[in-house]
Amino acid sequence: MSGQGFKFMRLLSHIRQRTYQDSIKLMQFQALLSGVPGVVDCGVAMATPANKAQFEQAGILTDEMRKADSNDLCIVVRVDGEDAVSRVLEKIERHFQPNSDSGDYLDEVVAGAKSISTAVRRVPHANLAVISVPGDYAAFEAMNALSSGLHVFLFSDNVPVEDEIELKSLADEKDLLVMGPDCGTSIISGVGLGFSNRVRRGKIGIVAAAGSGMQEASCLIHRMGEGISQAIGTGGRDLSGRVGGRTFLRALDALAADEQTELLVLISKHCDEEVAQKILERVEGTEKPVVFYFSGVSPLSHACSGKLYEARHLEHLAATSVALLRGEGQPEALDSKAILNEMGARLSAKAAGCGERQKYLRALLCGGSFVDQACTIIPSLLEGVYAYPAAGQAHSLEDPLVSRGHTILDLGEDYFTRGRAHPMIDPSIRNERILREAADPEVKVILLDVVLGYGAHPDPAGNLAKVMAEALSLARARGGELCVVVSLCGTEEDVQGYDTQRDMLTAAGALVTESSTRAALIAGLLAAR
Repeated sequence: MSGQGFKFMRLLSHIRQRTYQDSIKLMQFQALLSGVPGVVDCGVAMATPANKAQFEQAGILTDEMRKADSNDLCIVVRVDGEDAVSRVLEKIERHFQPNSDSGDYLDEVVAGAKSISTAVRRVPHANLAVISVPGDYAAFEAMNALSSGLHVFLFSDNVPVEDEIELKSLADEKDLLVMGPDCGTSIISGVGLGFSNRVRRGKIGIVAAAGSGMQEASCLIHRMGEGISQAIGTGGRDLSGRVGGRTFLRALDALAADEQTELLVLISKHCDEEVAQKILERVEGTEKPVVFYFSGVSPLSHACSGKLYEARHLEHLAATSVALLRGEGQPEALDSKAILNEMGARLSAKAAGCGERQKYLRALLCGGSFVDQACTIIPSLLEGVYAYPAAGQAHSLEDPLVSRGHTILDLGEDYFTRGRAHPMIDPSIRNERILREAADPEVKVILLDVVLGYGAHPDPAGNLAKVMAEALSLARARGGELCVVVSLCGTEEDVQGYDTQRDMLTAAGALVTESSTRAALIAGLLAAR
């Protein structure tokens, strides 16, 4: 491949006309380019108006991209020095080379299919479409899939709520599921979709309007020795007042009737209280035990009765579901007292090296469910907690780029990811923030989450370990210390390897926990000591 198509001004741009790849592949490729020596910033996306606006805001919109249309794939890379050009070209050439050795049956069968209807004719036994196209086109393709009798996993975001309601109304008519839009995770008949983890099959069914919450619950259940029958994501807006829990209710009915599912787990964040009540009324009559965790909707006016159990946080959710499945009673929820009894001396030793000025906690998280949970747990332990976006008992942080007091950030929010890959794929945006927080002499604790699995960074611990070393050096150079707490979400079956990642983070100096719940409690207690 030649350099034709690039214009060197410290900013390289390359347009591939009439070329489409799904969002996850594009984010992974962007992360790959970001790691090339000499690359300062980059963006990989279809040339839709929304993406052009994001590129312009990020300062990497080129004339070539302005002229491209929505069917063109755009690659824009800012480099430091001409040596990086050849390295970038090589990565692009490799990425777009056809992989004749993949041996993937479905890839071979649907190769060249230009529409869902063509793919259905080639694979007539298929019953699920995975759609990851720009939001402008997502509803149209999802309608085609539903009209072809397919369930839909709609990874695409930026789909108007009116389109979501129309899609889910059609799905109701056809007795089909629409998972999404903006559905990041599902596990259907053992197959992970979007961001998901490799977990064993089992008897626990999950319905979730919370992607990272579903990932953590399924991983904890796996590590506790049980497994998942189905895990159905609904999209984050499904339990809003306007959408009314359409997919959630349909998924509940499906799992209630599923012979392989013996216990139901329900998870949500940002849900409407009236819709939450409707969900609980629907499940109260089922013969199967139901465990739920609706972040931010507590206390519920609907009293728990019969086989309906409320969990206080994500770890409690997993522990309760496993205990009930095994015929045991609901366990006590983990709290700060239990943590202090278990490891109080260790926390004191960890905080002992910190200087007198060090007092603040900075939570730099990627999972929205982890953020919501932290915004409930940390303000119960500390005063003056701010968050972006605001949730739970945390105050609203006016400027997401400037921390204040104890700060909790959702770095997966659109504010931070415009023109960039999600930090689960490309951690560079969080790495930059870690170093900025470590340079603040008043920062004592940094709370992080690391998520393994499909779609995630191939070696997040290895990447984070290097940044941690630099951050710890900054603190120690001032005569202080830095307490780094990391929650690790994944299983030993994930391609990154749970044990390998945990050991790498521990060796780098992090206090690694098996759940985001424990991590939030420990981080809050460390900052309070």
